[in-house]
Amino acid sequence: LVQIVQQEEAGPSQPVDKSEFEAPPDDDDEADELEQFERWKVRELRRVKREREEARKEEADKAEIERRRKLTDAERAAEDEEFNQGRAGHGQEKEQWKFLQR
Repeated sequence: LVQIVQQEEAGPSQPVDKSEFEAPPDDDDEADELEQFERWKVRELRRVKREREEARKEEADKAEIERRRKLTDAERAAEDEEFNQGRAGHGQEKEQWKFLQR
């Protein structure tokens, strides 16, 4: 029993070679560098396009808000009514649901 404990404390007599069990690290970064750069360019162009579109939409929303603020109450009400007329199902009665029907 004493010998077993001493052997465990000393560690294994022969170190285990882990290199045969592990795959070598992937170090071929330069192999497809041009392809990765092209993918990055496409991603970057899409990002820039998306940001420009978002900025354009935000500016259009701000312009619409300013335009609506400058309208009189009567003009705004008429515009709202015109918008509501274009909505599907506007002014129709809602169907009555039965008890606990949901």
